[in-house]
Amino acid sequence: MAASGSARLMKMITVSLSERLAAEGFAPSGVPEGLTPAEPGKRYPRYRREWFTSPEDSDTQLRQVVEANMLRDNGGSVGLTCDAVLMADPVARLRAELSAGALESNAKARLPGCLESVEFGFFPHPSYPGHTTVWISVEAHVDYGVDQIMGLLGGPVVQWFDQRASLAQLVELARMPNLTSPDRSNPDPARLRDVVMLTLSQGHAQEAVSLMEWYLRRDRFHKFDSLERVSAFDAEMSARFAEYATQRGGGSLS
Repeated sequence: MAASGSARLMKMITVSLSERLAAEGFAPSGVPEGLTPAEPGKRYPRYRREWFTSPEDSDTQLRQVVEANMLRDNGGSVGLTCDAVLMADPVARLRAELSAGALESNAKARLPGCLESVEFGFFPHPSYPGHTTVWISVEAHVDYGVDQIMGLLGGPVVQWFDQRASLAQLVELARMPNLTSPDRSNPDPARLRDVVMLTLSQGHAQEAVSLMEWYLRRDRFHKFDSLERVSAFDAEMSARFAEYATQRGGGSLS
């Protein structure tokens, strides 16, 4: 199949996904800065990325996102995969103000405001998420391929979102390893910071303090974190949120 034929397939997939996801409350949105929407400089890009976003929740300021990724193989077929992404704009704004030393060491590789993400394929194949790539080679198979994606969304993916729908749920999850992380002993240092910032932006200083005091008392951290980094983050939260500083007693644990 010519590249132009694959480009048409990608367009048809996007239209079909848009229609199906609209019924679930997701609308097309621009890909955020830091992500490439398509292979640059190509008339018929080999890959494309599309974002579909739910309205921001007025209570938590969370947005649910479905990220669709399309990749053309050498034969002209298009592989479709999707990720579930949990976003919070207040977290992105706060992160931009923090020093590098107060963040996890790989912070530059993380999309600002992304609390967590997971491939749809993780749920049926935790060790090999790529096995659920939907390959579409002819136009007649577009709707069938999108049906497979929507089947995952309507089952394990919506459950994943539901388990992260409130601040209380996120605070509890922040103490645990990330679902897809190979490190099963330590919390995700980025998600933990993001949850602290989200709770503080919502005026829940007590929850943030409780989570940080628990974290600072740990005797080990994820490889991307350290006591020095956590202490610096704690200090910067105290400098930005008076109620947090008051409840923390004006100082960091060591």
